[in-house]
Amino acid sequence: MKAFTYLFLLFFLGALNQTLAQDIIFKTSGEEIKAKVLEITPDKVQYTQPAKFADSLFTLARKEVFMVKYANGKNELMHPPVEEKGTTPVLSSQDMYRQGQMDARQYYRGTNAVLGSIGATLLLGIPGTVLIAAIPPKVNPKEVPNPALLSDQYYYNGYRHQAHKRKVGKAAIGGGIALAAFVAILASMPSRQ
Repeated sequence: MKAFTYLFLLFFLGALNQTLAQDIIFKTSGEEIKAKVLEITPDKVQYTQPAKFADSLFTLARKEVFMVKYANGKNELMHPPVEEKGTTPVLSSQDMYRQGQMDARQYYRGTNAVLGSIGATLLLGIPGTVLIAAIPPKVNPKEVPNPALLSDQYYYNGYRHQAHKRKVGKAAIGGGIALAAFVAILASMPSRQ
């Protein structure tokens, strides 16, 4: 029985790792596509979506892609804004919101959410994780590449919204770790007969 439990736990963790290890394409429209990037040329980005369509090949125009975040954590900016020397670009409210989201994806860590949800799950169970995830994160100016941008309400809202999404994901990871540890402890305890 122990061997079956350990095998199941190993399979579960392997499947979780495979699910989390994928590239993310961020389009200029703000849409995110979870995919496996195959090729990037000066004109197009080719990718597959193994989770949805096993063998289908998709293509996007490179100008539609803002950034690619690879499974290994590396980011590749595809569509950088063009700036004239000596001037600062003026961004629309939608662009500022999107910039806030992109900065939160890159700079917001949420480590405390993982640790907090591990502890809350061990103490309170699943409601502890939900409680941690429900509280919006505090925006720390030290985590923002340009703290002056926080004065723009659209940038701030975009950053906070995306940081909250990341916090929910981090809390779920922490809750999953705590539940897996709990199941492993229960499985390793001798049964009384």
